[in-house]
Amino acid sequence: MNKKTMLLIIPAIALLACCIAAICVICIPSSYEVYTKQIQTAEKYLSDKDYDGAIKYYEMAKATDETQEEPYLKLAMIYYENKNDMEKAVAILNEGYEKTKSEQIKNALAVYLGSAEGTTVSSGKTDYNSNPVNITLLNMFGQYNYEQYSKNYTVVSDNYSDGVYTVRYNGIGAEFSYSNDSTKAVDDKAMKPFSYSFPTEIKVDKISDIITLPPQGMKIDELKKSAGITNAVAKYDNTLKKNIITFSCEKCTVSVETDKNGTITANTSYITVNPETVAAVARKSKVSGKVISVTTADIVSSAEVVVRKGKDSKDGESAAEVSIDSGNYSVELETGDYTFEVSASGYKKEYFNVYVSGADQEKDFSISPSLAEGEIRIVLEWGATPSDLDSHLEGTTKNGDEVSLYWMNPVATSGAKTIAQLDVDDRDGYGPETITLSELDGTYQYRVHRFSSSGSLAMSGAVVKVYSGSSEPITISVPSDCDEWWDVFTIENGEIKNINGATN
Repeated sequence: MNKKTMLLIIPAIALLACCIAAICVICIPSSYEVYTKQIQTAEKYLSDKDYDGAIKYYEMAKATDETQEEPYLKLAMIYYENKNDMEKAVAILNEGYEKTKSEQIKNALAVYLGSAEGTTVSSGKTDYNSNPVNITLLNMFGQYNYEQYSKNYTVVSDNYSDGVYTVRYNGIGAEFSYSNDSTKAVDDKAMKPFSYSFPTEIKVDKISDIITLPPQGMKIDELKKSAGITNAVAKYDNTLKKNIITFSCEKCTVSVETDKNGTITANTSYITVNPETVAAVARKSKVSGKVISVTTADIVSSAEVVVRKGKDSKDGESAAEVSIDSGNYSVELETGDYTFEVSASGYKKEYFNVYVSGADQEKDFSISPSLAEGEIRIVLEWGATPSDLDSHLEGTTKNGDEVSLYWMNPVATSGAKTIAQLDVDDRDGYGPETITLSELDGTYQYRVHRFSSSGSLAMSGAVVKVYSGSSEPITISVPSDCDEWWDVFTIENGEIKNINGATN
């Protein structure tokens, strides 16, 4: 081989080696991508009630990133609720607290340990034998709103009646009530609390979950010695017809029954907790969040937000100055109803009705990019539970091609052309979950499936928005008779028909 040939070959080999190295780097997924995929796989197994499969992938996710709290919480829940292994659940939470110092894990420990009296957190942070009052559980009761409970605990049962919503969660021995007494806590249309609402009252099943009592019981003077207890008062309640001790602890007011001698005993059947939330008075509270695109779930950095007082207020002056930076907004408002106008270059302007309570709240707004001629966009949004609802588009194109679009098959084609795609598949509540259809000549059915094994589709607060042309979207609310599937509407050659649900 002559030198000229060698000089040509050597650079070629070097270039090929560089290309291979670059491809390897590009193809190797980041640890975050690996972790996210493991979590998604675990959630699918959990939704299918394949607990061993879920445990396998949550363990893998925990090993990939031990600083994330979700694998510890989900593993503990599975062992506690489905494997009946309290010891394993507590051990996992102890490990998680040591690795993350997460308040959610600490609160979960309080609940689990309250179900196993006398157990002590190994980190030494909580010892229920040295302090008779369950400080950590009351701390959770004082700080958690409806959204936080829904994210961290599985709903066992819930009910809505005459403006009052009650719910029970697996792992917490209590009934939570939300009502529109002093504050507007319940959305009567959705028949569920607002995400930011605190319980009006928590009825605790067992005195031992809140107070560990000595054999002889406990009087008010002994209770006052406990750390964190203030304003302890003993009185006879004429409404309840009971002797009651009330005290404050961790932003909660606790009311507990005593016998006729003023002693709290293990047999007491009445103990309630009232979180000391701010009443709905004319005070300013903060509403903040982000503006996201329905097609990417990314923040829309160019977004603008205008707030007007009252529902459906689309004209007039702004009610307050909105601070917005790269799609993240914040505004302080007095209690009442408001309309948020959200816009951005290249997106459709939209309006959102928001009730502002006396408590700060986070509220994200999803807006849709402008549509091309001959396109329809379908956006699904819902509440915290069920955590995973799925959009399905099924039908036949004008050419006779079958369409079955959902999370496992996110792109539909006809010939060499993409005619529909699942832009976003949301798996942790709220949405958006989005489908864009660009081949309108055909017949299609749009359906929503409750993928999560727990929660109610009818009580999910699900809303579907259908965008087409320049008009405002059609909004369809989930009807009350849906269980696993909701057949929302059909599309026949671009026309929306057979709508199943209330429209706006």
